[in-house]
Amino acid sequence: IGGRPSMCGTCRKGRFSATRNVSACTVCSAGRFSATLNATVCDECPLGFTSNDSATVCVACTEGQYGVFVNASINSSASADTLVPVCVVCSAGQYNPSTGKSACVGCPVGTFGTTEGASSFEECPNCFAGYFSNRSQGVTECTRCEAGQFADAEGEFGCGFCVPGWFVAVL
Repeated sequence: IGGRPSMCGTCRKGRFSATRNVSACTVCSAGRFSATLNATVCDECPLGFTSNDSATVCVACTEGQYGVFVNASINSSASADTLVPVCVVCSAGQYNPSTGKSACVGCPVGTFGTTEGASSFEECPNCFAGYFSNRSQGVTECTRCEAGQFADAEGEFGCGFCVPGWFVAVL
């Protein structure tokens, strides 16, 4: 009569209603999901996973990504102390060969990485001869050997010193 609703509607999967007397259900925020109808809360995805676009299930972070907790209030009306899991691309100098992980792995010593979202150590090329890398945490470029030192092969993790009577010219 008069266009008034005659029944309560059902909250679809991926939405919830936590209080009475609402006119619409709320979409679950990133990192949260609702796999059931008529949900009163959204469940949180575990670290290394995030919710799909419809917020109905959790999906694993893909290769080249890792899971972190972020402040939910950044992109929703949640309180400032609410953390939710999201997937983030691995930084240059790191890679992640697996799904559902919470960290990336640094390129091995003697190598470097310039690609964000790398999924294999094979995306970490060797340092060129004359350069080295002795760290395995996010190295994006190799260090040149100093005058009088050398790295005569690719993929070195340090430079050698010239013995007396020998020298290395810096190019």
